[in-house]
Amino acid sequence: MHRLTVTDLDGKPVSLAQFAGRPMIIEIWATWCGPCLANRRTVHALRPSMPERVVVVGLSIDADSPRATGAELVKGYLRSNPANDFEGMASAEFMEFVRRINPSNSIPKTMYVDSKGRVADLSEGTQSAKWLAAMAKNLK
Repeated sequence: MHRLTVTDLDGKPVSLAQFAGRPMIIEIWATWCGPCLANRRTVHALRPSMPERVVVVGLSIDADSPRATGAELVKGYLRSNPANDFEGMASAEFMEFVRRINPSNSIPKTMYVDSKGRVADLSEGTQSAKWLAAMAKNLK
């Protein structure tokens, strides 16, 4: 996982290696996806009780449209909703990595990554608060 690059909301490449040594919960989502937004609300409600070492990353798959870029859609969403520790756009490289683990095109997907960059679990759909809290607590 730490070898992968995504983009920030300004279009600059960002290596996930910057989070090496810390567990990550990665939300793969889109602004138009109702279950994704519900999952984000659950994560944000739990965030204050999660261990500080856990980094919550949001990676949008919003596509560019005639009216706005995917990143602009995410920025618009974040103007009135809480942000994760890092918000960015999923790269083709990142999504290819995800497809090797789980070929389904459905979202939301939540990846649980240990501090060494190994994927401990990848879940589809909205996650229960109990599951998210347990995963955050047990990620090493």
